Amino acid sequence: MGQVTLAIPDDLHRAAVRLAAAEGLSLDAWIGRVLAQHLSHEADDPAEARIRALKERLAPVIKGARSWEELQARLMRLGFALRGTGGGGYALFHHPTGGKIVRASRLGMRHARLERQFGRPLPGPGLRPGALPQEEEEDIVLIEPDW
Repeated sequence: MGQVTLAIPDDLHRAAVRLAAAEGLSLDAWIGRVLAQHLSHEADDPAEARIRALKERLAPVIKGARSWEELQARLMRLGFALRGTGGGGYALFHHPTGGKIVRASRLGMRHARLERQFGRPLPGPGLRPGALPQEEEEDIVLIEPDW
């Protein structure tokens, strides 16, 4: 594996460190992942591009939340809600229509990390992972690209 030294502005460095930490990665692992994403064949896929844009848009919302309730309130102001799935994780849905957008893990919102961040599973009846005995559906990307 090669080693590279980068000279970047301090604010860009701080932003990259924050984004990497939000995903639970070291800075070098995060930079490698970002570069690999942009170089992969998925970079040309419009659905993947919308997921990446949504992930970038929601990262500060997730990181800044101090509780499940605060996270849900922030997401709902943006037209989203987080719910548990039958597959043992969480998914992002449109609020208030309820249409599934994408598995939360595709956005870097792994349930274990969120539960550590907030000290407990997502509250509410039928909202915890595994509470809905159904098979996990494929992602239905309902994100409009013009926001």
